[in-house]
Amino acid sequence: MAGQCRSLSKISSPAVVVALAMMMMMMFCGCEGFTTERRPNPRSCGEAQMCCQGQNNTCFVFGQRVDRSEDSKRCYCDSNCLIMGDCCMDYHHVCK
Repeated sequence: MAGQCRSLSKISSPAVVVALAMMMMMMFCGCEGFTTERRPNPRSCGEAQMCCQGQNNTCFVFGQRVDRSEDSKRCYCDSNCLIMGDCCMDYHHVCK
């Protein structure tokens, strides 16, 4: 019985109490507060938080283009997309 009392006193140490409180908070509140705003596979400039100047071949996401082309799955978030016609659907709203 004395051994059980000692183990209970270890549970009430400040570090354990904080850890338990954080676990309970994550269970009841969800983990949204601990994640980033970006989605793992963004489909628009806004979701990717991406707007680039000039021609930038790495400034794209896999989403729908303003020209609704089915030939390419990529849409661009660079200012050159205005010339090429391959901007993402939200480019004008997010990047202009």
